Order: sequence, then structure tokens, then C-alpha cells
Amino acid sequence: MRCKKSILLLSCLCVLMVFCSSAGVFAMGNEEYCEYDTVELLDASVFLSEEGLTYTCPHPVWNNDLKEYEYLTYSVPSEVYSVGVDVSKWQKDIDWEKVRACGIDYAIIRLGYRSNEPDGKIGLDSYYQKNIEGAKAAGLKVGVYFFSQATTIAEAQEEAAFVMRYLKGYTLDLPIVMDYEFSNNGRLNQAYDTTDANKKLNPQKAADICLAFCDMVESYGYASMVYANQSMLTTYVDGARLSRETEVWLARYNTSNAYPNAYQYWQFTSKGYVDGIDGNVDLNFRFVDIAYPSGGGFFPFVDVASDQWYYAPVKYAYDHDLFYGTEWNKFDPQGGMTRAMLVSVLYRMEGSPAMSGTSKFKDLTADWYKDAVLWGEKTGVVSGISPTLFGPDQPLTREQMVTFMQRYASYKKYDVSADGYLGKFSDGWKTSLWAMDAVKWAVGEGYVSGFEDGTLRPNASTTRAEVATVLKSFCENNAIY
Repeated sequence: MRCKKSILLLSCLCVLMVFCSSAGVFAMGNEEYCEYDTVELLDASVFLSEEGLTYTCPHPVWNNDLKEYEYLTYSVPSEVYSVGVDVSKWQKDIDWEKVRACGIDYAIIRLGYRSNEPDGKIGLDSYYQKNIEGAKAAGLKVGVYFFSQATTIAEAQEEAAFVMRYLKGYTLDLPIVMDYEFSNNGRLNQAYDTTDANKKLNPQKAADICLAFCDMVESYGYASMVYANQSMLTTYVDGARLSRETEVWLARYNTSNAYPNAYQYWQFTSKGYVDGIDGNVDLNFRFVDIAYPSGGGFFPFVDVASDQWYYAPVKYAYDHDLFYGTEWNKFDPQGGMTRAMLVSVLYRMEGSPAMSGTSKFKDLTADWYKDAVLWGEKTGVVSGISPTLFGPDQPLTREQMVTFMQRYASYKKYDVSADGYLGKFSDGWKTSLWAMDAVKWAVGEGYVSGFEDGTLRPNASTTRAEVATVLKSFCENNAIY
């Protein structure tokens, strides 16, 4: 059940004085904009003026007409608890210690995005890890956002799952945010313009999409929020409904706004100055001071029930980034594995080192496995089905699986001396000569066992669930994680 949140549009403040001020303008020079004691206005908090509740921001904003940075006073709906930034790869390298020393309290960091192209491909922000770790190390509160172009509930859920997958290992102080906005006449724009009644978006459908993202995020123990500008929230999305059912981060670049619904964060400029960040940066007010839930374990596969024998191995493989699903929410446990899939898993176990050079195999046609196969070739972990062919799309047999695993163990200098007895299986003798040592090793270590009918089936195609089971045992036995 989604938590309903609201914010008082006027806090009960003990106002010690009535304060009216105009914005002060300061030329951009060598002076430090974070020296709070150099400008009288910078010590101001929230005051009741003739115009209502006001707050003078301690971070200047670029005035393009004056060609100077200026300190501005804002009309605010309630007490301003802190000022924060939101950043992405476009800010490049950030000195987070300087950002914190400058008085910035929090950062909302882009983790990923959906392309505005028709295919809507999802991508990862290349700076998200560096920004999360840097901001946390400097003592800032951290949240993340995803730039969405979702036009369906399923796409919104896919985006939420993508965010939570890459948050593994991190705790958050602030919500996971769906950034919902138009982009260069992209796929979201076109969904409002289409004549197809089934695909055409309206404010109600858009709110359903946003709240589907929020529901999924909150069901796994995180807080949710939707970011959009005032036009989006009043014309294209049911902003009133969003305000009733989740938190809202309003974008409105002005010193005041008349947005009628509740909001907890206000992005008031894209041209702020903060020491430690090159160029202009988005600045935001935070009107709530609450402890958000930091998230729980995320497991997206609806086809892997907790009472199945393969649940623990599949979850282990997912939690350690060894396996991806055949779809974002489906693992396909009984589906087959290919040779390219397993070498890709082993390559990820090794940390996906950068590769250079050209493989001898001439049948490597897909980019997603080329580096993995080249790594396997150079390390001796894999071999081809011929001197020049790897057979990336061929089904992986059980004996090929354990052969790859034994070679990887040898490469890592793990103990490979185990020698299991194959005679206890009715078809143990069917093991290929080239795989005999590897199969004996796997049986001796307990990585593979027979079926209920007493067979080993060394030449049978292996399943994704079986590979996950072997990987879990192998990793735990060798203390890899």
C-alpha cells in the first residue's frame, strides 16, 4: 500500500522579525561564494515578509542579462530545511568535499535514463557510482533519479527494476525519483500526440505510469518521488493525484510559483553556482525533514518462486550480478544456456576487465559477448568447437559447463584435485574423453549430481537454473564473494 504524503503549505514558525529584502547582485570574480560571513543576507533563514514567507538562498544564480551571479530571495511554501543539488555525468568530476563545505546538504544523482528514441533503450549514467560514493563520503544525504520516457506501466516498472538492480550495495537517505518530462520531441512527446487511442497518453494514464514506478520502488522498501515541471504537472499529468499518493519534486525556475498542489522539493534554478562543481548546476529546496526508508533486497523474477529448489541459487546469481534475466522480470529457469552466456557470466565474475585485440574465432557476431569470449580465449578458460569457430549460440551441455568451470578454477589457481566416481551413474560412461577430468572434478566437489533416475546426462543441454546452482556452490566453496 503506497504511503500517502503531504506537506503543510505554511509551517507554524516562530517569526522573530519581519524581514523584507531585495536580491543582492555580486559580480563573478575571485571571491568565494561559500564564505557565509561576507554577505549579510546569507545568514537569513525563512522570514515572513509583506509578500509572505521568504527565504534568501545562500547560493547565487546566474543572471544572463547582467552577466553576473546574484543572490535571490524566494517565496516559499514552508520552512526550507536544506538546499541540495541534482547531478549527472554532465557535471563530470565533482569535488564533493567542497560541495559539502559550501553548505549543500544533499545530492540527487542520476542513475540511469531511457532513450527518447522509438526503441526506448535503457542506459546507465557513467558517473552514478562515482557520484554516490563521493557524495556519501563527504557526508551528503543521497537520493537517485531515473530520466524516464515510459509510455506504459510495464516500462515504468522496468525502469524501477533497473534502478534497484544497480543500487545493490548502496543505502539511500532520500527517495528514488522518476524524472518524468518531455525530451526533444521524443517518445514521450509522441505518446501524447499519437492518434492511436490505445497508446495515446492523458493525465490519468500518465499518473498511473508514474505511480506504477513508485509502487514498485516502495514495495521493496525504498521511498518514492516524482519529478516534473509545473507545466507537466498541471497539463499532462494528474499532479493532484501524485501529491496525494507520493512525494513530488517540482521544477519551476522562478523566485516564486503558484503551483496549487503539495510538493516536498522545489528545483528553482538550473543556473546555480556551487563550489566544487564546474559550471552551473541545478539547485533545490527541501521542505521536509524526515527519515526515509533506505531500501531492502530486490529480486525481480516473477517466475522464480521462493519454494522452488533453484530459488536460492538464482537469487545468489542475481545478487552478485552473475545473471541477468531473459526479460527484466523473468529469469526463465528451465530455459537453456548457450556457450556465450556462460563465458559472459565467468567474465563478469572476473570483473569484466577491459579487453583489446582480436579473437581467432570468426563467428563472434554479437557485441554483448565479444569481450567475454576474447577474455576466455586469452586466459584458456574456453576453447572453440574448431580452430576458428567458438559456437557462441550453440546450447551449452552439462559437460561443457563444468569444463569451463574447471578451467576457470585452474586459471584462478583454486584446488582442482577432486576426483569423483562416475561409475555410480548409469550413463557416466557417456562422458566425452576431453571432459572426463572436469566432470569427475565437478562430481567430487558436489557441484553436479545425478538425477532421480540415476543418470548424470553429461551430454544433455543444461538449464539456466542448473548453471545458477553450480555457480553458487562454486563461489561459496572458493569464497569468491
